[in-house]
Amino acid sequence: MVSQHIKKLEQHLTTLLLVRKGKSFSLTDAGEKLYQQGKTLLRTSEEIEVSIKQDDPLIGTVKIIIHW
Repeated sequence: MVSQHIKKLEQHLTTLLLVRKGKSFSLTDAGEKLYQQGKTLLRTSEEIEVSIKQDDPLIGTVKIIIHW
């Protein structure tokens, strides 16, 4: 299943990402770049999520309505 996804990604990118040797493999230079940049994207995504979910009790808008 995973190998099918990798093959489709390789076809989409028109470059090899893995060097396959039987049941083992190693990353090509392109595969290593994709791996490193993917890790960076995931880390950034997690940081954005934490930032958005952060609810600082001292920051925000306060609205006061007075009825007579």
